[in-house]
Amino acid sequence: MQSTDIKNLLLNKTNDPNNTYQLIAKTILENLNDMDNLSITDLALKSSSSTATITRFALSLGFSGYKSLKYNIVLYNNRFAKTIQQAETKPQDIFYDTYNRLKSESINQIMLLKRQGVIATFVKEIQKASKTTIIGFSLAKDLSIIFSQRLSRLGFNTEVISDPNYIDGSISTLTSDDFVILISLSGHNNLVLSYLKKIQIFHPKTKVAFLNCDEITNFSNVINVDFVSDEYLLWDNYSIASQTLLQFWDYIYYEIFKEMK
Repeated sequence: MQSTDIKNLLLNKTNDPNNTYQLIAKTILENLNDMDNLSITDLALKSSSSTATITRFALSLGFSGYKSLKYNIVLYNNRFAKTIQQAETKPQDIFYDTYNRLKSESINQIMLLKRQGVIATFVKEIQKASKTTIIGFSLAKDLSIIFSQRLSRLGFNTEVISDPNYIDGSISTLTSDDFVILISLSGHNNLVLSYLKKIQIFHPKTKVAFLNCDEITNFSNVINVDFVSDEYLLWDNYSIASQTLLQFWDYIYYEIFKEMK
């Protein structure tokens, strides 16, 4: 899809039968020139919707998620050309300004999740589960091991797994008393998503949470938490996403620890 088609797509959506989609489209058009500063959380607040609805809206336009939609809007606005021009004079300022803005947005996203009761929901599920299993890879695995160890010291039965063979075996033994947390730092991981589908098929009563997925997950009994950032504006790493995950784990641990004091 050409980025020049974006504005027409959005204009068409202002007449969509879905009133929420109409409002999202109008909100994007009103903020079209500042889309590189508009996170999915910001857009949800401005359009009185939710991050999941924003993702469905992006999918309805033919994009894989909000990041893809936003990327094409940024191209439409020629923002990358402007960034290159600025970078020729003070590249270090551009990097640090963007980094700090994305870091600030990630902090605000976790604070919003706390206000929305998402942190409290995770605390409740971990406390009542017979076992909490966290599935993630690379940095997500390493950061989650630290979190799991802290919970174990408080007496909770937790494990972090990343080996595909072990994951399949673990899924086969799940019960309705277990809590499973799936993590994707990139925002889209087909392998992790396949584990969610498998759990839903064979253990539909098992409570599952999917962290950082900007793809739609139309599944029952699933907590879909989205803190996908625009880190792609800087590089192909997931440094800020990792810091956001660690902050998310810290908030949950603190709430559990506080209740046990």
